[in-house]
Amino acid sequence: PSILEFFKSKGTYILAPMIDSLNHRSTIPTDLDYDSIRQRFRLSLGVGFRAGEQVFMSYGSKSNDDLLLHYGFVEVDAPSDVFEFGDLLTWLVEKRAGVVNDDRVQTLFSKGLQENVRGCKLGRKGRIVDEKALEGLRILVASDDELRAENAITESIIQTPMFLTMDEFQDSVFKKELQSPTELAVYEALLGACLEQRQLLSLTREEEEEMRVAKANRTQMGGGKENAEKAPRLLTLMFRVEKLRLLDEAIARFRKLTGNEKQLLLPSPTSSNSKSVSGDTAASAAVAATALKEA
Repeated sequence: PSILEFFKSKGTYILAPMIDSLNHRSTIPTDLDYDSIRQRFRLSLGVGFRAGEQVFMSYGSKSNDDLLLHYGFVEVDAPSDVFEFGDLLTWLVEKRAGVVNDDRVQTLFSKGLQENVRGCKLGRKGRIVDEKALEGLRILVASDDELRAENAITESIIQTPMFLTMDEFQDSVFKKELQSPTELAVYEALLGACLEQRQLLSLTREEEEEMRVAKANRTQMGGGKENAEKAPRLLTLMFRVEKLRLLDEAIARFRKLTGNEKQLLLPSPTSSNSKSVSGDTAASAAVAATALKEA
């Protein structure tokens, strides 16, 4: 294999002179290869740049979790960003106790889908990243008839496993979209979970003010000890703002799917400690992110 294929197969990070000096932008088509004849790396970008303009490359389809952990910055509106629930399964058992009963949880575990639901991820526009998570959610909120049909399939697989094709062996009522009430219940549950997560993550007015100050002082950021000390906190706030963007997109989608579009996102804040996030804060985050990244 080529040197590049070797490093890719090992999942290894390497230092690449000059290439490492380029900043990241997800929207830049990027191709990095190794020329074994000339013994050098070759970087091709799918867009043009004018003289004096900063040249960007894409580090790959990465969430802000990856970008912050491995590169130390947050990208505004990252196309591959995801919001991951800490433990959606426990939340559903506690908050939807009237629907998510022991029979449904037992069926979920029998399918081995509990971890998919527990760590359910939402992408841009509320897209559920893992189809198995969606399958598991359908199991948890299914009607009694749907659950009985699923258990009948499971029983037939147990009784005649050697006569089944792989597709039949992995068959499930819940792999495809079900009747409207069940799909509605899935999105209502996700809507409730997103609204609660949004309240937990939202910025206070004091935190929003920090972001506005960062925007005002962007030309000085990273230039002194005081600004350097603020950088980790500002990155944390930016990270939260980006996760709030994802939650807002998901909430908008789930409200449309459940017919709850006219509901307010959150009650209007009434005190200085009330949590909210505004368009100005998001704009401040974008400016601060750029300043921190280039510092």
